[in-house]
Amino acid sequence: MIELSYEQKDNIGLKYVMDRVTPLCPYGVKRLKSEGFYTEEKAVDLEREFDRIEILSAAWRKDPDSVRKLRHALSGLKDLSGSLKTLENGNLSETELFEMFSFLQRIRDVAFLARSLPGYERLEGMDFPPVEEALRALIPSDIERPGFYIEDDRTPALSAARTRKREIEKELRRAKERKEELLKARQETVLKEEEALQAVYTDISNALRPLAGCIRANMTAAGLLDAALAKALFAQQNGCVRPKVGGTSLSFQAAVHPAVREALLGRGRHFVPIDMELPRGVSVLTGANMGGKSVALQTVTLNVLLALCGFFVYGE
Repeated sequence: MIELSYEQKDNIGLKYVMDRVTPLCPYGVKRLKSEGFYTEEKAVDLEREFDRIEILSAAWRKDPDSVRKLRHALSGLKDLSGSLKTLENGNLSETELFEMFSFLQRIRDVAFLARSLPGYERLEGMDFPPVEEALRALIPSDIERPGFYIEDDRTPALSAARTRKREIEKELRRAKERKEELLKARQETVLKEEEALQAVYTDISNALRPLAGCIRANMTAAGLLDAALAKALFAQQNGCVRPKVGGTSLSFQAAVHPAVREALLGRGRHFVPIDMELPRGVSVLTGANMGGKSVALQTVTLNVLLALCGFFVYGE
């Protein structure tokens, strides 16, 4: 397993690259942070990640408007991981239920837009399970409504409490006497309404709990898609290419170190791309002082690490 300190990542230039990759939803950010390096045992997973970037890069080129709409939808997703943990062990509050309803509507839009992308059917691991059942658990009457609200007729107790509250409030607006009595009655009715609502929140949470796996699967798919889209966009913006994995040597054609290149361009100079082949075993790099040995090593190391992180690399 490869483990690097913050300073090592900074010195190599890995932090420079990672800071310029822009996932738009919290699940994509988590995906990139947790991805780490692909080991030899995960070679198949690494190739699958390269496939995703390649397919999504092609989608960017073929239908950029659809990709932009998808990324905009992804950017509206909130991190409800904490609410999901709460649901698994207890009941959600009104605010959490509202946020869950908004999330499920948004994730349904994300799934629809994702499926419309060119090549989506070839993307592995990005299946969005249907969320209609979860939406109906929240609002059985109209899952298309723009906001979450508990209707009066959700339960007889809630209907009775709200009806009585409205009657009292109507009396209060007209009353010249008995105001203290009416206010006390309203307070008692409000408590009954809150009790009825808590019972509804419990019922909804109980209905949602068996669907927690479906909700989590959608969060995972959104993170995978968002991170891969960010990698694909980064590859296009920087002219990065898919690395070939395997063989007995490391081979680089026109490899570049982006941080060094940018620094040189800022001073009116140019970075000369590097061609290098390193066979298995020990290699010795020689040359004059200030001849570029350190930059060459940084360039090789950075691009190797990028490949092992599931990124396209700087080269040809």
